[in-house]
Formats: sequence, C-alpha cells, structure tokens
Amino acid sequence: MAAAAPAAAPTAPAAAAAASIARTPLGPSAARFEGKYALITGASKGIGKAIALRLAQEGAHVALHYGRDKAGAEDCAAQIAAYNAARGISGPPRTLLLQADTGSEEELMRMFGEYFAAWPRLDVCIPNAGTQTGEDSHTVRPLATIYTRYVLVSAVSCFCSRTTHPLLYVLW
Repeated sequence: MAAAAPAAAPTAPAAAAAASIARTPLGPSAARFEGKYALITGASKGIGKAIALRLAQEGAHVALHYGRDKAGAEDCAAQIAAYNAARGISGPPRTLLLQADTGSEEELMRMFGEYFAAWPRLDVCIPNAGTQTGEDSHTVRPLATIYTRYVLVSAVSCFCSRTTHPLLYVLW
C-alpha cells in the first residue's frame, strides 16, 4: 500500500485569512445582528456566553438565560455593557437576564412570558442550555427519570420556542 501524500500547504490567501482571524477573535466583522433580538439559553458560561458576547458585538439585543449561575450571567451582561459603552452605544439596556429551569415546561413558559413582556420580538433563539446532575456514586435512579430530564432540557426549550413564537412553529 502506498504511503499517503503529505497535505498541501495552505494557499497564501487562505493562510492570511486564518492569521487575520487568529489575531482578532473578538472583533466583529460586521453589524449583521444590528437591531435583532436574541435569546441564548445557558448564557452564563462556556459556549453560550461566547455566543452571547459575539451576538452583542454584532449589534444584537441579547437575553441571557441562566439556570443556577446568576453571577455568570451578570458578568456576561457587564461585559456587553462595557463593550457597548466603549463604542458609544447608549440608550436602554441591550441585555436581559432570564432565569429558568430548562427542564420545566412551566418555567420555560414563564421565561418566554418575561422575555416578550420586555422585548417586542424574538429573531434569534439559541437553545444551548445543558444539564448535569451531581449525585453520590451509590445513588441509583430509574433510567426513565434520568432520560426524561435530559429530553426535557433538550426538547422542551425548542417546543416552548415554537409555541411562543409562531414563525418558529412554521419553520420547525
């Protein structure tokens, strides 16, 4: 069997583009979300927080959902406020903090009610929330209970999104 050929070196334009992205990972490339309203679940840390920061940099009003980490969501909101202030963006707050257990349909419906009471529409919805249960190693729970919790966190946020926003219902 013949040895695999070595990978070709990137072309000069591709290498330059990659270097440019690496130098400015947080700089917005355009105001693609200017005037849009976004909701990110699980926005207090990790990928959700990174998405929230980027959407804000692109001009979006960002609703930050958190389950238990209010301090993380407040930190994200403070970073967005500082970013906007440094760029002379003023006016009403462009962030909204929303707490809910994404495994509870009732809490999600309450959260969407709070969202629509504060903002006129939902243009972008990112269901990013996850769940992790810390339990003693000797604790045994029925598989159906564990499975139901994970399915709710994953699916109920999408279900509630489409029931509170007619356009999402049409698209889903």
